[in-house]
Amino acid sequence: MLCDTCRNYPRHIEEFEGLREISLSLSCPEAARILLSQKEKVHFVTIEKEAAEETYDDFDYFLFTALMDTRDLLIKIIQNRNGPIRKRLWKVLAITHDFQLCLNKNELFKWEEIRKRHEDSGFGKTFCDKVHSRMNTSDTSKDLFKNMWKTIVPEMEVLRPGWKEFLKERLDSLYISSGENDYIYQKSEFDFYCPDWQIQEEQLLVYWIYTYFCGAVYDDEIFTKVKMAVVCTLFIHELDVGTYLKNEHHFNLNNQIQICYQFSRELEHSDLNLNKFQELMSENNIFSFENLLKIC
Repeated sequence: MLCDTCRNYPRHIEEFEGLREISLSLSCPEAARILLSQKEKVHFVTIEKEAAEETYDDFDYFLFTALMDTRDLLIKIIQNRNGPIRKRLWKVLAITHDFQLCLNKNELFKWEEIRKRHEDSGFGKTFCDKVHSRMNTSDTSKDLFKNMWKTIVPEMEVLRPGWKEFLKERLDSLYISSGENDYIYQKSEFDFYCPDWQIQEEQLLVYWIYTYFCGAVYDDEIFTKVKMAVVCTLFIHELDVGTYLKNEHHFNLNNQIQICYQFSRELEHSDLNLNKFQELMSENNIFSFENLLKIC
């Protein structure tokens, strides 16, 4: 029999009108192990149950339907292993950037047609040329990441002792002594010697987007939710590479699990941190569309 804690946590519940979504929280080491050791594509189970009808004031069902349909498309793109993960990230960012514009202009009625064009366009040359035309070309990826960390970390409350020291040890290994070329080489080396990251990156992106994306029905922050998913996943990658260097070029599943559940605890166990993280994604220019295209 489960204790009260395990009967509830690590379950994460999101409530919508007529729908309750239950997932496992990455902040639980065992839930993280299940997610990160999974090689197959994540899928979701739907069960219909009789329940008392609940009415949510001002619930925009038209927007919610568009969010649900778009989330399905985002997950389909993220799980398309025929395309490089970088292009999948570009596509997810481009789609939700345009979705946000439709909502901001009160033109949600146009979104289904625009979404279909995005779905049909694939990862071809025309799409990649558009991405490169929008991408920040004046700053290095290393400098952008360093500035993103410097923007985020001071704004977050620390939930567990040693968290900032944990970050510093790993990020110093990655950032302090290397130039841009060394930085790129070190990340490529990690990706080569730790190929499981390619699947884990996909699983993490699905986790963040499934958990938070449809919550935009309550605050209209569509693009912010996806920025958060992308930045969280790429931040974890930076910590992975820093750990790999700190551990003299050794890295295993237990390292990955520890990084993910500690990162998730500091972010997801604090409403203040979640709200501040999303606020920075929305308002601080370091997290602009152009910058995120560059660091993918």
